[in-house]
Amino acid sequence: MEREELKEEIRRYFLACGGEGPRATLTGLALFLGMEGRKELDRRAAGPGWEGELLRQAMSRVEEENLQAVYQKETSAGAKFILQRDFGYGGREKPQGAGKILVELTGSPDD
Repeated sequence: MEREELKEEIRRYFLACGGEGPRATLTGLALFLGMEGRKELDRRAAGPGWEGELLRQAMSRVEEENLQAVYQKETSAGAKFILQRDFGYGGREKPQGAGKILVELTGSPDD
């Protein structure tokens, strides 16, 4: 697929998801673009060049739409779930293990 064709397909996907259509998702985007699924989308988006750039922009747009949905009462719970699962929001970082502490004593013990 050429650059302009991919741009047009991405534009068509978001048009189809507007209004009463289904909400934009990463899996939906991948399938609409003729990919096997989300893993292929991730792999191709990680690549260099215009294809990776366009796919990353489209993925960011899906993320943004879900961020906006969090602020709407009727879509808040589902959007939060998608943001946590697909985009890493709300995940708590695991604490780092305790490291060694080096204490240097100076002076004599008689001080």
